[in-house]
Amino acid sequence: MKDRQVYTFFLISVIFAGIISLSPAISQLTNNVIIPSAGKISGYVTARSGSARDIQAAVNQVVATGGKGNVYIPEGTFNFVEVDQPWVTVDVPAGINIFGAPTERDADGQVIEWKTVLVMPYEVSAGPDSSPSWFSVEGNGDPTKSFRFSDIKLVGWRYFNNASTAMSIGVFINRVLDFRFDHCYFQDLANSAVTLGSYPLDYYNRGNCSGVIDHCKLVNTYGDPGFLNYDERTLGYGIGLRRWASDIWDPKLTNIIGHYTSHTVFIEDNYFSKWRHCVCSNDGFHYVFRRNIVEGGYGIGEVDGHGSYADESAPYAVGTRCIEIYNNTFRNPDTTWNDHPWALNLRGGASIVFNNTIQGYYGLLDFNNDWGNYEPYVPKCAVNQTYIWNNNLGSGTLIHYNADSEQNVNYFLRAPNLQQDGFEYTPYAYPHPLTQES
Repeated sequence: MKDRQVYTFFLISVIFAGIISLSPAISQLTNNVIIPSAGKISGYVTARSGSARDIQAAVNQVVATGGKGNVYIPEGTFNFVEVDQPWVTVDVPAGINIFGAPTERDADGQVIEWKTVLVMPYEVSAGPDSSPSWFSVEGNGDPTKSFRFSDIKLVGWRYFNNASTAMSIGVFINRVLDFRFDHCYFQDLANSAVTLGSYPLDYYNRGNCSGVIDHCKLVNTYGDPGFLNYDERTLGYGIGLRRWASDIWDPKLTNIIGHYTSHTVFIEDNYFSKWRHCVCSNDGFHYVFRRNIVEGGYGIGEVDGHGSYADESAPYAVGTRCIEIYNNTFRNPDTTWNDHPWALNLRGGASIVFNNTIQGYYGLLDFNNDWGNYEPYVPKCAVNQTYIWNNNLGSGTLIHYNADSEQNVNYFLRAPNLQQDGFEYTPYAYPHPLTQES
């Protein structure tokens, strides 16, 4: 009897220990499956596949259980839509993140191979101003509802057929703070990988966005950047940055440069190739372009800051607010369209430009104030408070073209300093805190 009691106690102890040891796995499983007794799912849902319909269904499940959580797309190569289906855009409320299968990364944090690949399998009939988007993310400026898009590769139809004129946009994102796009590959989407601001353009339905785009590849293999004829372009902007800035223009530059504001986007540690502009901004935006590689670009301003395209009577007629461009490499431009390629196109706003390297470019930067088209709004649209120093030009020139900017008036070939400018410049922390994964 005594032996039986000892054996029973031992058996119960083993079972109890097994339950304890398995509890993390059980907990992890219940985060990802339907719980039959409750009829509910958690905020962590794995889509059936990488089709737009299955991803949308997974997003909807998270919405139904509180609207915050993660959607996981499984490993594999998937048609985003089928050939006999109309295009579908996945609508994602801010607060829900989209993850592909985890990737292996090298010592620099760059992806070795993507495991979740979404493919456009046919020619989507659309021009540059009516391109379909794969994902659309809408927020309301709530800082507790952000968005992350990670470990996903999107492949456009032009990759399979270089005669294609199809142009698509990877992700539209609007009124979302602290977003992050990381470790993604945007292949031959042609129009844009990431665009901020509603589309079609709606000045009264746009708000601030802020965040980071890091360790991504944004690549086209074919396309006309519209250098000779803008209306015939089949390439757009890798990253397009716009906001409604009618009442939030800060005239004090030191409140913006070196900071991370509600309308600042950091673009760091990425690889770009063959866009009309790798990045383009307008409407009061501030962005930081650092530690990126641009290769095989078309040299009509890989990094661009616009003036304003608004009607002269509009209160939101403002250009780019500020760009910080440093520690980048621009190399081996494709001179098919432009035999005098330049790297930077500064058409409005303030800029900080230092420690960049150009290889094979005719010049580093182009000043043009949009050729004087925005004279009525010069205080908020023209080049101003631009500082340029310590760039490696190789055999290239510093300034490729200068329409109406004047040295030591609106641009300076030195770093800002206290004695002459009233401030010194300190870059924001690198890497950006949002990129620090636990």
